[in-house]
Amino acid sequence: MTLTSATCSFAQVIVDLVKSIASRQEGLEEIDVEIVFDPPWGQDSMTDEAKLAMGLL
Repeated sequence: MTLTSATCSFAQVIVDLVKSIASRQEGLEEIDVEIVFDPPWGQDSMTDEAKLAMGLL
């Protein structure tokens, strides 16, 4: 996952949430979430639905 900032205070919350949701899928024995900063996050990474929800469209 690419975060918006290296100082994102929600990084661990996001990792925990992703692991929690992914663990509901059958057949997954181990879940590893890697936080990266390359490629840099940008609004072009958002779906049109997300942009609409954020008032960007």
